Amino acid sequence: FSTTYTDDVNDGSEDTTQIVPFENNLIPKFKYLLQFKRILWGAGDWNNPTNLYWTNTDNEHDWSIDYYEPIGEDEGTIITGLSVLGDYLIVFKEDSIWYINPYIPQTLSASDLISITEHRISGEYGCISGFTVFHTSMGGSNGIIFADKDKGICFMAGTTIIPLADKIITDWAGLNKNYLFNAYGVYDEEN
Repeated sequence: FSTTYTDDVNDGSEDTTQIVPFENNLIPKFKYLLQFKRILWGAGDWNNPTNLYWTNTDNEHDWSIDYYEPIGEDEGTIITGLSVLGDYLIVFKEDSIWYINPYIPQTLSASDLISITEHRISGEYGCISGFTVFHTSMGGSNGIIFADKDKGICFMAGTTIIPLADKIITDWAGLNKNYLFNAYGVYDEEN
């Protein structure tokens, strides 16, 4: 696999706004990647840890460095996971949770633009590791279980978040949070 770049900007050009054209965009290295509403969504790029990226069509090779949005950029925390809940893309950060409402044209082509609107669900809860996110149903509500760094295991249905770790919160508080960043978890309602 190789990529060829053509530099047709004259060296020493007075116009510093001119960009060297290229055939392929370099895709960031995502820690989290999922498909939602015919679009691929990626986050967890160490170079831009607050950015949410997406493809502009349902072709997974159609990434552009123009298709991204910083989520909660002023918070100073990174995106720690992605999930889907109903008709929304959920973006977990260390100390907050956001839902994304994308506008996606009915028929996608290279010239169509996807836009997103971001809304904060919580600034009190966050997710320490996207690998702890699990879809389940509790009390008749469909939702997501995740691990908050301070409050332990939590359940989210819509915009309601319920902490579930009351019985282990003392043990949870004693855990090294640096290790939790790569924690994995699975919820088994049978046991």
